[in-house]
Amino acid sequence: MIHVPATYKNEKIKQSIRRFADIHGSSAAIILISSNDNFTAHLSDLGHGKKPHVILLNNGQALEDLIKCADEHHNLKQLMGPLTAPGNYILLVTNLSTEMKLVRIKDRLKYLASNCGGRV
Repeated sequence: MIHVPATYKNEKIKQSIRRFADIHGSSAAIILISSNDNFTAHLSDLGHGKKPHVILLNNGQALEDLIKCADEHHNLKQLMGPLTAPGNYILLVTNLSTEMKLVRIKDRLKYLASNCGGRV
């Protein structure tokens, strides 16, 4: 899992996607949360070579060309709709590495959750 902060510029995100695809190839998946059509050409280029499975989560305003570049697409608002009410939620994270020390996994999950007010 690679988390790219929202503060990254599009070029930095594209670079991270390309590097990830080059390293992991078709055995991996990329989940892109965006409706930005600037990713269309980049995702289309991934189809030539080691193409990972691309899952696009968007706000319902993504252009058809961007949607066509993804293997799957989902409306993030519909997907997350039930979770928009105030309250506490439990997220179960599974299928984590068995080769990494537990403390390292916890530290990484804490880092990813901390900017959203979450706890591990």
